[in-house]
Amino acid sequence: MNPHRKELKEMGVTCYSVGQPYDKVMKGDGAVFEILDGQCILTVGLSKISRAEREAVDHEALQISINVIDDIIFMCFNFNRMMLFEAPFHAGLYEQFRLSPVLEGEGYILPIILVDNAANIIAAMRIVGLSHEMSEWLYTAAYDQRNRPVRNYDEKLNRIYLKYKPGEIMKQSICTHFISN
Repeated sequence: MNPHRKELKEMGVTCYSVGQPYDKVMKGDGAVFEILDGQCILTVGLSKISRAEREAVDHEALQISINVIDDIIFMCFNFNRMMLFEAPFHAGLYEQFRLSPVLEGEGYILPIILVDNAANIIAAMRIVGLSHEMSEWLYTAAYDQRNRPVRNYDEKLNRIYLKYKPGEIMKQSICTHFISN
């Protein structure tokens, strides 16, 4: 292990780099949006990553949307119009949860990590900034979730996926942010 990486790890800092093993294992192809230790993160796991998919995550155009359906936040990501993920999130599912309010004119940063599920290796990474408006929506919705008990999460999620076709959750979003390449 790199001595600097070891020092950072001892300080509680996690370092990621392309070509290195990822510290989590995805359960299958898809995307997971989380807020851990006050930091938003999107992990996209794919079993057979094409060059176009790697480039889409790495630097191509990206549309990010947020929606709240039946008390479940959906962070939606459309990478260069070729990969769409509508990732559910519920702050109440985390034992400890922290997210600071955004200051006027600022927004959260979002690291995006593409993982090759076959080898559990990081294939691409990117950091984007969420708009101030989207960051405020996310903050408000997440803390609204924390103030209510989580009830029938899996049942609600299954109902939502039966009701909405892929892409419909994103189309009905309450806030959208575009990032050009």
